[in-house]
Amino acid sequence: MKTVIICLACIIFILLFFNVNCEAQGSVRITVQSGGNVSFVFNSIDKYKNGITYTNWTSFGITVEDTGVVTSYSNAWKLEFKDNNADGDGLINGSGANTLLLTTLRVTGTVNASLAAKGAVAFGPLPLTIADQKIAEDLDIPNAAGEPVYPPDLVLITYACGTIPCPCPPGNTLLGQIPDYYVVDIEVTLTG
Repeated sequence: MKTVIICLACIIFILLFFNVNCEAQGSVRITVQSGGNVSFVFNSIDKYKNGITYTNWTSFGITVEDTGVVTSYSNAWKLEFKDNNADGDGLINGSGANTLLLTTLRVTGTVNASLAAKGAVAFGPLPLTIADQKIAEDLDIPNAAGEPVYPPDLVLITYACGTIPCPCPPGNTLLGQIPDYYVVDIEVTLTG
């Protein structure tokens, strides 16, 4: 019983030390404010020919917290996305044996005015690939006076499917593609 209490006390001490250490360095957090599954339903010739765009469909809240302690770290962060398909074949799989190229789907980032004023930038439109691609970043450098806790600033994500006309490649039009129920998972990662 005594050994368990001593081990528990050591674990609590380590957690408290780690918590204080993290607090001294600040943090960057992400929350999903809106958005979720994106369904592209091509139910007209116009949509099939010109594609579909969902503007600002997903909204990520980015919260940067700095404790005001002068340190040598930076509040820099980046938001990246990629295909989360385990086989890494670069294809969007249909319900049968049908496939589409990942580049059929394009993603564009936008940062709100508050985040842009702090130096953040967004990128796109970028084709979906199996490699991480930056959709937004903030290259904030250390602030000697410390920065306050920011309220969540927004990174807005726009999705487009089949919107770039041929000649193919690099076009991603859906004309000539086999109709099917295609599914792809997109992985979004915040590092800071």
